[in-house]
Amino acid sequence: CTFSLSFAGLDLTLVMADDSYNTGYSSYPTPPDYPYTQTNNEKRNSSVGNRASQQFPHEDVFSRRGSAIYTIGSVQTNTIDVSVSLGEQYGDGISAFMTYKIHTTTTLRHFKSPDFTVTRRYKDFLWLHDRLSEHYKASLIPSLPEKSMTEKFNPEFLEFRRRELERFLKRILNHIVLNTSTDLVIFLEAKDKELVDVKTNAVGKTNFAAQMVSLIGNKIANNIIPPPETDFWFSEKKTFVLNLEQQLTNLANALNAIVVRYQEIGSIFGYVADFTENLSEIKSSGFSENLKVVYSNLSLTTRELSPLNLDLSKGIRTNFEDEVRDYLRMLSSLKTLLNYRTEKNAALFDLQQNLKTKQEKIEKTQMAGGLVPNNLLVDCQRLEKQVETEKEKFDLLSNACKEEILLFEAQKSKEIKQAIIALVQVNIDHELMVSDLWKKMLSKMTR
Repeated sequence: CTFSLSFAGLDLTLVMADDSYNTGYSSYPTPPDYPYTQTNNEKRNSSVGNRASQQFPHEDVFSRRGSAIYTIGSVQTNTIDVSVSLGEQYGDGISAFMTYKIHTTTTLRHFKSPDFTVTRRYKDFLWLHDRLSEHYKASLIPSLPEKSMTEKFNPEFLEFRRRELERFLKRILNHIVLNTSTDLVIFLEAKDKELVDVKTNAVGKTNFAAQMVSLIGNKIANNIIPPPETDFWFSEKKTFVLNLEQQLTNLANALNAIVVRYQEIGSIFGYVADFTENLSEIKSSGFSENLKVVYSNLSLTTRELSPLNLDLSKGIRTNFEDEVRDYLRMLSSLKTLLNYRTEKNAALFDLQQNLKTKQEKIEKTQMAGGLVPNNLLVDCQRLEKQVETEKEKFDLLSNACKEEILLFEAQKSKEIKQAIIALVQVNIDHELMVSDLWKKMLSKMTR
């Protein structure tokens, strides 16, 4: 369904699914009543905004089912932000789970309140990810952190997951297409019962769609011959992504080895502190008092060095290893996007080959002086129009994918640069503190 209205002199178009939710959550989808226009100096916002406003007949490019696409004003004067904090642990044993509190502040008036908090489980985040993957196949869907059955209540893992879940939501909010999703609004604002109702009504469709997407991706990945690539840019990008993925995997593994090594060094310094403390406390005429003092100073120094190395290992993991592994997860999402485009390219190629076969049949019949059957001519004309239409859709999809990839690469480059700067700073701070400790001990020994 399409609704058009005017607000403050601006035209507003709301494209809404015909099969939108019927769950009693009647306030969704609701068009926002704030102005939104794409600025000329923001190429990304302009081009994507135009794509969103065209009400594509090609549902697979920007599916409208269960979502709303808004084509209105400037978001500069309207804000929305989220933060994720740890909630509570429920249950025991294998069925136990952790909740997360999501606090939202916004000036967008299609929300019921400017400030609200909901509680969600990890599986709720997974539901949102699946819904976005189902309805926005031409968009790069942010990745989620992996599950862990062995460490799911480990404090360090919980903090890692909290941080990555918050990043997941912020990426969606910063995406000019994904942030219009009705599923996002429901996820952020719906009460627990309302969310359960929505998920219950949509679960069959979502699971089936997710399975089909996975199946298609696996088929393409498992050496099913893809059609000829019509755009060298994408051919080169696929090769680049595969090489980048391998190198980032190697880097992540190397960083993990460094993290483990510093953890081991931190523990070893703790042992050294214990042993030298024991030596300093030995009561024997064979030990000079001066040596006992040296042992005592070494014990104090190494005891302080132990947590410093443990902190360094955490700093390397948090500031750089986690960032690299996030890059790997996003590359997986990027490959899903590329595979989807390959799937559409294959469908277009099949149509083109079918048309070519019929055209050749007509040509051979005419060259032989025969009469071309009318149904063959009609079928050929129908295929020509279909090929033309699908080619336009595929070109639109290719442009959308290219924009998504270019934006992702630019943003991720900034994030990796910031992560490396943080890595350098963590190591500098560590070395300075270690140096100060050794200097302090040396000063005591040379008095």
